[in-house]
Amino acid sequence: MSKTAIVAVSKNGSVLGSKLKQAYRDQADLYVDNRFCEYASDYISYNLPLRPIISRVFHSYDIIILFLPVGASVRLIAPYLKTKSVDPAVICVDEMGKFAVSLVSGHVGGADKATQQVADVIGSIPVITSASHVLESLSIDLLGKESGWVLASDSVMITRASAMIINGGSIGIYQDSGQRDWVMGLESLANIVNQHDDLEALLADCVDVRLVVTDLNVERACKAASQDGKNIVVYHPKSLVVGMGCRRGVSVDKLNQLLTDSFEEVGLSLSSILAFATAEIKQNEPGLIELTEKYGVPLYTYSVEALNNVFSKESDSKWDFQLDRSEKAHNLLGVWGVSEPSSILAADSVDLVMSKRRSDCATVAVTRIKEN
Repeated sequence: MSKTAIVAVSKNGSVLGSKLKQAYRDQADLYVDNRFCEYASDYISYNLPLRPIISRVFHSYDIIILFLPVGASVRLIAPYLKTKSVDPAVICVDEMGKFAVSLVSGHVGGADKATQQVADVIGSIPVITSASHVLESLSIDLLGKESGWVLASDSVMITRASAMIINGGSIGIYQDSGQRDWVMGLESLANIVNQHDDLEALLADCVDVRLVVTDLNVERACKAASQDGKNIVVYHPKSLVVGMGCRRGVSVDKLNQLLTDSFEEVGLSLSSILAFATAEIKQNEPGLIELTEKYGVPLYTYSVEALNNVFSKESDSKWDFQLDRSEKAHNLLGVWGVSEPSSILAADSVDLVMSKRRSDCATVAVTRIKEN
């Protein structure tokens, strides 16, 4: 749950704000005008004027709940508004708690969802005016957000495509990775929806909006198509596990160079990296640790026994690939390989989308996770 600021400026606001604070617990801070502290609990007091408090919370919280009229709320936050991609969600609630209004950053910032949560806690009527919410349409700027999908298209394209869908435009879909249950929700839409098995077919389809969900690097092809006036929105699911082995003391720059060169060679997207994996003996390798921090993903490690067990399974399995066995690694460390088996183990899958690649100091392989 995102960190929330609740701001009350009246007796009733303090009472209702305390009710929200009790429900949100340590995920929220309640700010109460010093004159009404006796009506609140677990609060941070402040003295008027209110504008300094608004400035403080606007730049420090993901969600802001103001117990103020809409007009006053708009005037107070107006100087700090930038774009929906960076502004916090702002909800305003009237003095009696009758209405909770999604005011700013309804989609990307989560104000629409937060407004419903506020309404559930204090019994308000949620007021949400986002077109996709009212029409129960597809919110393409939120698609896959909870699963960590990376939205690769710019805001202009997203706005244009959203308008097309809201106004009944036809939708074309290509997906090769990531969770697929979202597609079932399209059955309730009035829009025509076409699904394609390959990207070229989608790009050639005469639909109004094309949604591409992939862990492949398709930006170049999609950009060329969009220059022809086609509306294309690209998502990169977190679906790839990178296995790496390396010599002691290898720098993060050399590891990243091998990674980026290999992804470029086979056409994978760096945005789809879910995790890194390696041998236990490399769990404290500085270069690997720095690399995982660079991409903001975890590092999983496996014992020699676990890694070798993957090679043992190979002979008993009908895999459409052959693991690369290293005599040198086996003689030195007792393991037949690191990059391929570690990526397979971490992904819990045998969809090895990139077999072992080497540099003079490291190896890398990639496995796509098994989707439920």
